Amino acid sequence: MATKKNALGMDVTVPEQPVVVPPAVYGQMARAAADFSKAGLGKDSVNQQQGFKFRGIDSLMDLASPILSRHGLLMLPAVRSRSVETRKTRNDSLLYNVVLDVEFHFVSGLDGSSFPVRVIGEAMDSGDKATNKAMSAAYKYAMFQSFCIPLSGAMEEADETTPEETVAAAPPKPEGYDAVRAGAMEASLLGTEALRAFARTLGVGGKDAPEFKCWGYLVKHDPAYGLMKTSAESADKKAAVDALTREPGQEG
Repeated sequence: MATKKNALGMDVTVPEQPVVVPPAVYGQMARAAADFSKAGLGKDSVNQQQGFKFRGIDSLMDLASPILSRHGLLMLPAVRSRSVETRKTRNDSLLYNVVLDVEFHFVSGLDGSSFPVRVIGEAMDSGDKATNKAMSAAYKYAMFQSFCIPLSGAMEEADETTPEETVAAAPPKPEGYDAVRAGAMEASLLGTEALRAFARTLGVGGKDAPEFKCWGYLVKHDPAYGLMKTSAESADKKAAVDALTREPGQEG
């Protein structure tokens, strides 16, 4: 408690204001940023396909390790989510596209305080390295943007290699698909309503019925469905023309 005079000149006792000490991690990160600003990181690695230069993960770790250690900082990763998509190249080779949601924690070795940094890492690979590459990309951009590490030129994507342009690969065909496909093709020759009626028969057992799943695969993933629709529309037009040219009283 402290004694002060009020507006009337009388002594009054007032509580002392507590001293607020900020978490140590902020000061440590600021001092580390100062060292990063002096060192910088150039583009020493070269993309094998497109020829551009970029900052490699090894160069960044060589730079960051002594700076983080000198300032008593740890960087701990935690993967919050991971998604994988299989894609095809123009040569029908498979690539695995991995997207990681990663939360890094900069932790102070002085008082245990921490600061979270959450980033997205994405990468593709034909083998088992897509997750590793995505993790490297997340780490690199967490470091670049947290410490504002000076870079020469615009940021490039993080992979050393650039995969071919891809399209999403279709999932495996469900059991019994070929029979459903053949039935749909036959129905399409009779017209749009016949094709719709065929689809309704597949849905009698509900959306989880194997036949209905086959129909869903046909609509979403088989290019032949577009040909079936065209065939059904052609049958509709032919039926309309036949109806107009049919003589009165004559049935088709």
